[in-house]
Amino acid sequence: MKFPVVHSIEVPIKALPHQEVNATDTAPAGRPRAVNGAISYMPNIFGLMMAGHIIQTLLKQK
Repeated sequence: MKFPVVHSIEVPIKALPHQEVNATDTAPAGRPRAVNGAISYMPNIFGLMMAGHIIQTLLKQK
């Protein structure tokens, strides 16, 4: 069986550990923060790419 899939060979970036912020914290405001990356829109884009591929494949069969 062959199933079309969308995948990435890119190695994921690990998030920084959670750091609590206290009102008395004297750390500079520019402390490192976790990077959220493209999680909000990339799955949607690849879903549309897969849907386009499937539609093109179905149209070629006719």
